[in-house]
Amino acid sequence: MRRYKITLAIVCSLFWATSCQWNNENKEKTETPAVETKSPSEKQPVKQPENLTFSKYNYFKKSYIDDNTKLPGCTIDIHISYPSGGNTGNTSLNKLQSLFVASLPDGMQESHSPRTAVEHFVKNYIADYQAEIKPYLKKHKHRDEGWMNYEIIVKSENLYNADLFWGYSIETYTFTGGAHGMTTTSYNVVDLKSGKALSLKDLFAENDYNLINRMLCQQLADDLDTSVDKLGEKSYETENIIADDNFMISDKGITWLFNPYDIAPYSTGTTRITLPYRAIVGYLVADSPLKRIASK
Repeated sequence: MRRYKITLAIVCSLFWATSCQWNNENKEKTETPAVETKSPSEKQPVKQPENLTFSKYNYFKKSYIDDNTKLPGCTIDIHISYPSGGNTGNTSLNKLQSLFVASLPDGMQESHSPRTAVEHFVKNYIADYQAEIKPYLKKHKHRDEGWMNYEIIVKSENLYNADLFWGYSIETYTFTGGAHGMTTTSYNVVDLKSGKALSLKDLFAENDYNLINRMLCQQLADDLDTSVDKLGEKSYETENIIADDNFMISDKGITWLFNPYDIAPYSTGTTRITLPYRAIVGYLVADSPLKRIASK
């Protein structure tokens, strides 16, 4: 009898162990697998930006003669966007900022730092304005005339930021008396591989310049739905339509910008002429950096 009880106890124990093992195996099959997580202290991979990143700086100031709001004054309004990080290619950030400052209006080149350059410019602009207007006011018994209220507005805009190229514009409006103010725009293209601001000679051989000029005239005529010999009827001076360093790149072609008075009267405004890559790629010099995108 005792042997029977012992045998029964052993059988029950084996059955219980087998049942637990089956439940555990079945449970492992039906539970959702745990997701592997990393410790917060482990560094996560950071994706580097493919292109440049930028910082913006805005500065506005209205300065009156002798700080008297009843007297004439000058207005300075500046909005710039300059490289502050991202993929700078083979060019240092300091070099890019120096190139940017160099392309700003005259008087803003006293520092390689864009912000410091603007602050120095504002100080000098106000001093020059006061030195010019105060003697006139004194002579004419502080008579306020509209032309005495000078104004300068500077805006930069990033237009191309890919393929290790950075293209941007600087638009400047100035009023220093006269019938109207004047707006001018400069285009700038930097090759981040070489750290160089591109010029016309980086695109074409000198003996092809006249050909490119003729292409520009023809393209402008096409844009205006007319012929080259009739551009004069639209107040354009074809002899002044000459390719220069004031160009911008895009995915489709090269755009030259002509400011008022460059090739037409002030009333015509700014003129832009774009030559598609398909028309000019064959004329690019052998080592032109622009072949990176023109040959796509």
